[in-house]
Order: sequence, then structure tokens, then C-alpha cells
Amino acid sequence: VSILRAVTIPAYGGNTVWANTARAYEQLPDTLKQLAEQLWAVHTNDYDYGAERTQIDGARLRHHREVFTASVYEASHPVVHV
Repeated sequence: VSILRAVTIPAYGGNTVWANTARAYEQLPDTLKQLAEQLWAVHTNDYDYGAERTQIDGARLRHHREVFTASVYEASHPVVHV
């Protein structure tokens, strides 16, 4: 897996720098690795993505609730997978 993130965008040119996350993980202190290996995340569709909007159309919000969250799904995954 790779992630490309723009930190500084020059007007022209520039370089692409890649980080080896597997190597970075290997170099973590053992106590931090142990902590990371215990972390789990819960992913769900039961989240109001429109909550931060200042104005929400009532009909769109109802449609979202009726369609997107009519059935709630959750899945737990380890945060770190080696």
C-alpha cells in the first residue's frame, strides 16, 4: 500500500519522496510496538457526515438516514497489521 501526500507543492518541478512504513515500524521501540499491536478500530456506516455542515436540507438528511443507515454495519480491525 502506498499513500502520496503533498506537503509542499512547488510552482513547478519538485520531488516525490517515499517512506518505508514497514521499516519505520521495525525501528519503533518494543513498548510502542506492543501498544500499537493492541489497538483496534471500529468502522461503521452509522456516522453523520453532514453534522459539521452549517445548513442541512431536511429532505436530504431524511434520505441519508433512510438509505445509508437503514441497516447499521460495524467491523472491527486491528489498527496495525504486520
